[in-house]
Amino acid sequence: MTFSDTTGSGYTVAQGSGGTLFLDNGAGTATVSVLSGTHTISSPVTLNSATDIASNGGTLLLNTTLTGSGALIVSGSGMLTLPGADTLSSSGGVTVSQGTLAAPLGIPHAGGGVTLASGATLVAAGQINRAVSGQGTLTATGDLLSAVRVNSASSIRAARRALAGR
Repeated sequence: MTFSDTTGSGYTVAQGSGGTLFLDNGAGTATVSVLSGTHTISSPVTLNSATDIASNGGTLLLNTTLTGSGALIVSGSGMLTLPGADTLSSSGGVTVSQGTLAAPLGIPHAGGGVTLASGATLVAAGQINRAVSGQGTLTATGDLLSAVRVNSASSIRAARRALAGR
C-alpha cells in the first residue's frame, strides 16, 4: 500500500460499515509506504506478518488499533504516529530503524520489545510496557514510565517531566 499526495489533503483508509485491514505477506514483510503528505488509517489493522511502515517524506497517523502477532518496523525519514493509548496491541516487537515513532499516550500493552536503531527516535509519554533498547533516542514529552534498557550508545531525553525506568 502506497500513499502519495501533493495537494495537501491526504488520504484516509476508514473502516466503513465493518471489517479489518489485514497486513500479511506470508513469510515476507508487508510494506506500507508514505511518499508525501499526511495520511490516516482509521480502520482496525491486524499485523499477520512483519510490517514495514516506510515514511519517506510524509506522515502516517494510525488512528486505530493494531493487533496480531507480526512485528512493526518503522523506517524512512518521516514519522509514524500512534495517537491512542490502545493503538499498539500487537504482540510482535517494534523496530524503529529510521525516522520517528510518536506515541503521545504511550504503549501500555505488553508485547515484544522496542528496538531503536542509531539515528531513530521514539517520542512518548505515559507508559511503555515493553523493553526499550538500542542506540536510538527516546524522548519523553511528559511523564514516562518505561522498561528502559540503557546501553552506552543510547540517548534518553526528558523533554518536560520525569522519566522513570524499571
